[in-house]
Amino acid sequence: MSVLLLFLSLGGIALGGQEPAGNCDANTAFQHAGQLIGSKQYDQASEVLKQYRTCPYRSPLENFQLGWLYGRARRFGDALEVFEAVPHDVPDPLTHDYAVALSRFELAQYRQAIGLLRPYQLSGKADEKTVNLLAVSYSKLGLYRNAYDVLSEEARRQGADLTTYLNLVTVCAEGGDVAKAAEFAAQAKELFPNSADAWIVLGAAETMLGRLDLAFEEFSAAARLAPSRADARFFVALVDYKQGKFFDALSTLRAAVKDGISDSDLHYLIAECLLKLDAANSGQALQELDRAVDLNTNSVAARTLRGKLLVESGHPIEAVFDLEFARNREPDSRAALYNLARAYQAQGRTLEAQALFRQVRSKSTNAVNDVTDTRLNDVLVGKGTQ
Repeated sequence: MSVLLLFLSLGGIALGGQEPAGNCDANTAFQHAGQLIGSKQYDQASEVLKQYRTCPYRSPLENFQLGWLYGRARRFGDALEVFEAVPHDVPDPLTHDYAVALSRFELAQYRQAIGLLRPYQLSGKADEKTVNLLAVSYSKLGLYRNAYDVLSEEARRQGADLTTYLNLVTVCAEGGDVAKAAEFAAQAKELFPNSADAWIVLGAAETMLGRLDLAFEEFSAAARLAPSRADARFFVALVDYKQGKFFDALSTLRAAVKDGISDSDLHYLIAECLLKLDAANSGQALQELDRAVDLNTNSVAARTLRGKLLVESGHPIEAVFDLEFARNREPDSRAALYNLARAYQAQGRTLEAQALFRQVRSKSTNAVNDVTDTRLNDVLVGKGTQ
């Protein structure tokens, strides 16, 4: 989901009580842990918090902030344990219950999270982050109607935030109603015209609905708003690719790389464009695929296309390594299975090849479709870069 499920910094809350000396100084410990978290050194931050947790004379508010920092360090079990030992009114009941619910959400305890948040929504006391967490918890259980009702009610309130609309897009997409998702994405774009996220989710919905001209305009707007975002630049090129404008797509991708944007799929799609423009470009395409795999060793699309080209250039042993890797990562990838069958056949492994050919039963396989579907879906369900 696109909801911002991050433990927020509580640095603005004044800590009460007498500060113990040395390693038990709350401000020093929390500042150090926060710096480590900021640089994604979660294990080290957890050790700092663990040491501070042994200190005596901690105030309830200090304990609450300790729990937040545990959450930001992705130690959700520790966060929950700390929160549940803090009085319910610290710092206030809503914030306390939200913190507990967020910890339970991250531990996949969605029903418990709903139980904590639902009363606030019913009483009208829930704030935006509480409503969004409640809706996301419903969606994780497949209760899309409940999630939709909660979010649509919030959206009708004056001043609803972007996260609410992005979550509505997600709920509709996960429930299979892409057209409705596009409607909410369009509302988000109108309300938040300077948000690249709003333009990108609308473009993704339009692409899945086959409205490619509209999608191109929306992705282009996102790229203008946030030129350093890889997803915006990738989607602009992808729409051109889908419309057969391979040279335009290639120009967009190469400009993104020249601007210093590092993204595996950019290089993968460059390779596809090169091959569409001229099948003799296989050498250049392989160089781009090497870069794609270097950036993301788990890229199924890049490994599948590289394996295909290696088979065609007479290197089936190297091809099998890539294609078996791709098959193991995504067992349902028709492109990986078909090209692995070809690689087996080139090695004389006839029985294994025939088994895979029977499984695929078609030569109409294309890794572009795999990466396209995955990346568009990730945008609509909030997994993309934001």
